[in-house]
This record gives sequence, C-alpha cells and structure tokens, in this order.
Amino acid sequence: MSLDATLQRAVTSIPECVAAGFVDLASGMVLSIKTVDSHPSEVFELLAAATADLFQGPNVQAIERCSARRAVCPR
Repeated sequence: MSLDATLQRAVTSIPECVAAGFVDLASGMVLSIKTVDSHPSEVFELLAAATADLFQGPNVQAIERCSARRAVCPR
C-alpha cells in the first residue's frame, strides 16, 4: 500500500481524525499529507516544523540527556 493510500485510510478509519501526514524530521519536509479540509501550504509547513520540534526539540533532547545519564549512573 502506498504512503498516500495509508494516510487516506488513517483519516477515514480513525474516529474524528482530520489529518494525517508524514514528515521527514531530518529535513523538516512534509512528504505526504491527507486532510478532510483544504489548507494553504503554509499551514503544512508550520505543522512540519511543530512536528520536528515535538520529536527533536530542546525539551526532548534534555530528557534524552537525563535518561542517558541515569542509564550510565543509576541511583
């Protein structure tokens, strides 16, 4: 099944789902997106940036550093 078909299936099968997308976190590019409404491309670019921040932002990096320290030096 193609990425587009998978996203469309997610949008139609998940209750109250309004959008599904695939973002390359390394580049920040939206590779594919399916929505129930149309939106300008600027919205998708902001969504991609927010997604990258969510998974790779400074807070996540701080949690990863903290977890790494605890794994090396358990209390």
